[in-house]
Amino acid sequence: MNRERSTAIVSILLMLGFLAPVQASNDGIFGRPLGSKCGIENEELPQSGNSGGTQMCLLTAKGLIWQDSTSLVANARLAKVLPDCRISRILTSKISISLSKSLTAVASNYYEKRRLLPIKVNAINAVKVSLNTIGLHPCSNGIGAPVGDWTGSVPIEARGAWLLAVTHKKNAFGNFHFIFIAQLGAKFEVVGEGTGP
Repeated sequence: MNRERSTAIVSILLMLGFLAPVQASNDGIFGRPLGSKCGIENEELPQSGNSGGTQMCLLTAKGLIWQDSTSLVANARLAKVLPDCRISRILTSKISISLSKSLTAVASNYYEKRRLLPIKVNAINAVKVSLNTIGLHPCSNGIGAPVGDWTGSVPIEARGAWLLAVTHKKNAFGNFHFIFIAQLGAKFEVVGEGTGP
């Protein structure tokens, strides 16, 4: 088959959609219009435009479709397939003294760069990486209740992650924060900060 004929066949197949790849994930792609097809059931993203709220990839009779989830109420299926909003994202494992020192040093360096020393680390807890990965995580408050969610900041490739409760020098926002530190390869990095875990 000559080159021109091969190119023509491939072009026609692409136009007809036979060779178009199925997109398995929309991670990091914002602006998907409501009602359009999506790839990962129960994936949640901030809604596009200035309307605020969230949108979720839901299984419908027409397949997986982006729908407004801002005021979504859980049916029996969602209550079953979504994690319970009360699930603990913290592990009960004991933190070794050497790991505690390493994590405290990372936290101290983080706050030193922000000129918020001295700090006091009040608590260190290991967290479940899978439940704290970057992005929105929808969850169920039970059948008939609004769907909830939490936000994660831990990269999926992290070897481990910890939540530290830190008191620091007071600034315009107060003197207390939770920070997430993740182990990425051999390095420990602060990957999230907030007023709640």
